[in-house]
Amino acid sequence: MKSVVTTALAFFLVLFPVSEAHSGQKPLVSAYSGNDLLRDCTNENVKASQSFCVGFIAGTWSGAAIEGAEYHPNKPNFVIPNEADLRQLKDVVVKFLNGHPEERHLSAGVLVLLALKEAFPPAP
Repeated sequence: MKSVVTTALAFFLVLFPVSEAHSGQKPLVSAYSGNDLLRDCTNENVKASQSFCVGFIAGTWSGAAIEGAEYHPNKPNFVIPNEADLRQLKDVVVKFLNGHPEERHLSAGVLVLLALKEAFPPAP
């Protein structure tokens, strides 16, 4: 139960960051949007941006896989082939972000999961 509460709190903080207007201070958590992720994934001039992009995608994927295995072991949201590598996952996410500009203001983590679900749907 404790992990459910912790997960819900983390999810809430990512989607609804504390605003300066309400607290009078800088936000505790900054929103990292699909626009931010696309910028980092496509910035060929800054290796750190590329590394952050791939790390963010890998972390989101791993977190979703762990969460899914714990709470929904028989109903995965997506099934990544064993042969897929992180470059391919990055390409899938960039393609999704470029194809859905109207959604890029949303949380980058949510958009990564939507991209993976669209590209690698579970078997019916």
